[in-house]
Amino acid sequence: HIGVPLSLLKIGSTTEAGLFEMGASHPGEIAFLTDMVKPNAGLITNISGAHLEGFGNLEGVKQCKGALYDYLNAHAGTIFYNADDPVLTEMLEHRTIRDHVIPYGISKQPLHTSLEDGVLVITVSGYPQIRTHLAGLYNTPNVLAALAVARYYGIENTRAAEAVASYIPSNNRSQWIKTGRNALIADAYNANPVSMSLALKNLDSIREGKKCAILADMLELGAYAHKSHRGIVEQVEQMGLDQVFWVGPLFSKAVQDLGAAGMCFARVEDLIMHLGRRPLEGATVLIKGSNGMGLSKLIASGVC
Repeated sequence: HIGVPLSLLKIGSTTEAGLFEMGASHPGEIAFLTDMVKPNAGLITNISGAHLEGFGNLEGVKQCKGALYDYLNAHAGTIFYNADDPVLTEMLEHRTIRDHVIPYGISKQPLHTSLEDGVLVITVSGYPQIRTHLAGLYNTPNVLAALAVARYYGIENTRAAEAVASYIPSNNRSQWIKTGRNALIADAYNANPVSMSLALKNLDSIREGKKCAILADMLELGAYAHKSHRGIVEQVEQMGLDQVFWVGPLFSKAVQDLGAAGMCFARVEDLIMHLGRRPLEGATVLIKGSNGMGLSKLIASGVC
């Protein structure tokens, strides 16, 4: 309700296009923002169990985000969608939306992905190889979305690939950071059960060297909080990580209930003090949690 209006006010006489990220944590917010922005095109990245405290359940998330599809369909706008995502596909089919739809996805084009020195490298048919600055194979759909939008708007394939390769993430979103001690997968801007699980699968796919995880509570999950944290702890237990650090009361409770491995800390400041005395060395370290848990302080502290 603040960021989008401020962004709209920056549009001037020389502006050729506007790109707006619309987030929501309660019902009706995407409809409100869509009416404000009046987009010509749009995409929903995914439907996941984020902000369930405000939405009530996953159906509430679908209804809220689906307002973007409704607006674009009513105004002959263009919808880009991940054809590999069954939830998004079902949402379009339920609305019988068939016109002005641009699919993208792994199933839609020949491609090859790999992790090289921690970052995603992707080769898509018709494009030069793209070495991104993004940590994690889970960013593949995001790259494909960017390429689909670029192609629709007439951006030449080589230019689009160069633009994606030149993008450097910030704000602890999918950042690959090499320190004097470790290699960090800094993904601590936000967290929900789906993104947490994908980040852990990405860590598990790294076959060489010492691997550790620093995981902080996922906030705003409401009645799903305990089950979601317990599920992540169970996933970590199957990974055989060298060290695990849990931050926050929700993960601490799940670890205690399951008798799981790892050290628990009430606050990120306590973990910073611990690692200051007993630093990690020579590891790939996933740092993941909700922004409100303050893991950015850990990354900025230099103890990792």
